[in-house]
Formats: sequence, C-alpha cells, structure tokens
Amino acid sequence: MRWSEIVGSDLARLATPVKLAFRRGSPAGGMLHVRAAGPAALELQHLAPTVVERVNTYYGYRAVERLHIVQGPASGPAKAKPARSRTLSPAAKSRLDTMVNRTANDGLRAALRRLGTQVLARQDGDEGRS
Repeated sequence: MRWSEIVGSDLARLATPVKLAFRRGSPAGGMLHVRAAGPAALELQHLAPTVVERVNTYYGYRAVERLHIVQGPASGPAKAKPARSRTLSPAAKSRLDTMVNRTANDGLRAALRRLGTQVLARQDGDEGRS
C-alpha cells in the first residue's frame, strides 16, 4: 500500500510489488517479487540495489535480500483507502486522553491517540450493533 512512499514515485510508476517471500522460518533475507513492463524491467534490474535498500530502510531490518523481476504490465501503485473519520463519545475521549497523556514523546502520543480513537470508535460501533 505504501510502495510509492518506500521506493519513490518514479520507481513506483515503473514497477508493482507482487509478493515478499521468505525462507521457511526466517523473517529476514526475503525475495521481493516485482512486476515491471519490458524496458522498465531492465531499468529496474539496474536499480535493484536501491530498491532493496529502500525497502529494508522502511522495514527497519534486512527484510529483503534480493529482487525478482517478473515481466508484465505494472498496474501502478496501490492506493490506500482513506480511513473513515471516527468520533468518540465524551467519556471515551476522556479515557483515551488519560491513557495517552502519560506518554512524553509528542509523536508517539499523537500516534497512540489516532490508534486509540480508531479502536475505541470501532468498539462503540460494534456495541451499537449488538
């Protein structure tokens, strides 16, 4: 879903990730299968070390060791669906604020607040359907 963020928009237009396969029992050193059309496949072959480096930087460890290029039409980058905006009841918002305000890091606190909002709003919605 974040292919263009990971490899950049220029590379994302050339190729589409198909799958990431690992050896049995190993979460690292995988092979990233990528589909690219004719001439783009050749260019991607030359850029393979860059793609591998960018993917590994995104994952934060050496998840990908090799790139396997499959020739075929690149369907373009996958587009993430925008998240639905969720609102919380005042009581749920207060509970969430109490939980996340203990976190000193501003970025982490904001991420936890977004996650908590989604989780609590979903729980409120599920309870309404019961």
